[in-house]
Amino acid sequence: MPLEYIENEFEDNVDGTVTDHATELMWQQSGSDKYIDYKAAEAYIMDLNRKRFAEYTDWRVPTTEELMSLLEPEKSPNDLFINPVFDKKQSWCWSSDKRSSGAAWHVYFDDGKVYWYYLGSRSYYVRAVRSCQ
Repeated sequence: MPLEYIENEFEDNVDGTVTDHATELMWQQSGSDKYIDYKAAEAYIMDLNRKRFAEYTDWRVPTTEELMSLLEPEKSPNDLFINPVFDKKQSWCWSSDKRSSGAAWHVYFDDGKVYWYYLGSRSYYVRAVRSCQ
């Protein structure tokens, strides 16, 4: 869990995105609809950009720090440590940060913690992000 939490200022954009005015990040409200491996997560993001999701082409896999900015200090009514404005299905999300060439970090919104696993051994969801600046 983070040592300090961000006071997010979420705005539901009603187009499948959520803007956090505290961090100046725009998030995909849901994310991938199933668990996918890391390589498929990167392909998922490329496909969002190709399709101009919400009219943007600069979506990316979030960093661990960016995902951690979504963590809430207590469980929300959706039984996750993330604001209920987000789809609860994506409870484990890949980050773009690698622990090594063969492992990457992810955030687990079920318990509000950060973990790493080997890239070929696990599948998680991905929730796209972009900078608003």
